[in-house]
Amino acid sequence: MSMAPPVERPSVAIIGGGIAGLTAALGLQDSCRTVLFEARGQLGGHILPHPVTDPRGRPAAVDTAFVVFVPETYPRFTALLQHLGVAHAAAVTKFRITDELRELSFPAGELLQQCGRTLPKECRRELLRLYQLLVRVRREGLGFIDDLPMAAWVEQQGLRPETIELGVLPWVASFWGLQPETVLTVSAKVALREIARNAGPYPMHRVVPSTQGYLDALVAALRHCEHRHQRVEAVRLRGGPTVHGPRGAERFDRVIVAVDAIDARTMLVDAEPRVGEVLGRFGYEPTVAVLHRDPSYLPADRSQWCTFHHRRRRDADRVRSVTTWVLDLLHEWHADPTEIATPTLLATGDPGLVDEARIDPEQVIAVFRHRHLVSTPRVVASLPELPALDEGQAFTLAGSYLALGGLHEDALASGARAADKVRTELGLGPASWPWSAEG
Repeated sequence: MSMAPPVERPSVAIIGGGIAGLTAALGLQDSCRTVLFEARGQLGGHILPHPVTDPRGRPAAVDTAFVVFVPETYPRFTALLQHLGVAHAAAVTKFRITDELRELSFPAGELLQQCGRTLPKECRRELLRLYQLLVRVRREGLGFIDDLPMAAWVEQQGLRPETIELGVLPWVASFWGLQPETVLTVSAKVALREIARNAGPYPMHRVVPSTQGYLDALVAALRHCEHRHQRVEAVRLRGGPTVHGPRGAERFDRVIVAVDAIDARTMLVDAEPRVGEVLGRFGYEPTVAVLHRDPSYLPADRSQWCTFHHRRRRDADRVRSVTTWVLDLLHEWHADPTEIATPTLLATGDPGLVDEARIDPEQVIAVFRHRHLVSTPRVVASLPELPALDEGQAFTLAGSYLALGGLHEDALASGARAADKVRTELGLGPASWPWSAEG
């Protein structure tokens, strides 16, 4: 009796090994020959743990990109952690604001107390009005917020410079690594949603002991996916999607382009002109994250050290805002900052921190260079156009830029959307996701 030949599974190339690409692979590997291309030496994208030695001399990992999250606003990610068996817990997230230009330094929770003392008393009324608006954002969403650049929005609200520089900008710049002047170009909808999350009533969590466990579990779950650490130079669509790289070209049934908008536009060399036009509206700002041991951006009094600090100061090259995470406190190696002998710190900000040696080069452990999406009103207005770009096409877009805010949760959701789209196009059954009723 002759045996029926094995059914050849459809082939899918996934370009980009960040959370969008990894999620897409997770949703396709059961039914497709799935090949994941990543140009860097490791998978994970902004899941970026780095090996260090803790104060007791034990090997450990610290988080350098995706650091904290709020479970209530990251439902898919929280469900994925549970599915993978990865723990998370409330993080110690005390926050201090220092403005050297105003000669001020105080815990962020004491901002209202500064009004009438070190700040004009009118700031108190403005801050209370802002807090009420953030409550409304959490309750109703962003529909009532005008889609203006943040600079125009704060002017519309009549906010004083002190309120803007101490009560608004640090809550965005600190988590994005952007400079305040860039934050002021961002859509008010995006910035206010970020503030509502970061200064909200829900505690921030972190993956414990670090995101290394999350990354390891996620990669281990992709046991039926082929990983290739190689750069993709182009994706050509005519005649069927073909992935081109230094080792030649390979044909696939479908391609998921899970990189940022700049790289997606560059790779899709023969896509319809509309694709390049829309993706070209998405701008990014270069940022750095520096793992180091130089405490110069922290208060001289170590008793004032807390989990993270936003500091505005005048350096030789510019007025610079820097956020410094004291990883000894975040990872709970120490509870008392005065007991920290040699700190392990993470500074985020503009590339000048490294290029202009604003952090002592002798104290630098590692440098990570990123591009952060700048969600201007033009970008926000373009979001509804994105789903149509890959509709009926052999390629599918994925990445955090496809949703308002561009967060880890958004990237994860875009990867799931890409997998679901491809499965539908190939006539496969639906994927089972940890956050779905059937997952």
